[in-house]
Amino acid sequence: MIYFKKTGVEAENIEGKSILEIAALKGVKMQSLCKKGLCGTCKTKMLSGEVEMKNPFALFKNEKEEGIILTCIAHAKGDVVLDV
Repeated sequence: MIYFKKTGVEAENIEGKSILEIAALKGVKMQSLCKKGLCGTCKTKMLSGEVEMKNPFALFKNEKEEGIILTCIAHAKGDVVLDV
């Protein structure tokens, strides 16, 4: 389950879909541009859970440590709570 805390929206995780794609399907508005993990426009704070991201070039080490994810390339591994 993906929970968008500020909007109160819950969404089932869909295998093969990024968190950004799932948010769009549920009507949750999130900023994005490149959709490839390069620009950082979709940076979002993950409050709990775990995601898989391949090549998160737009994240600094300290951002990763603070739980910031790139929703365009992040795939939930189990339940995830986002500050959105």
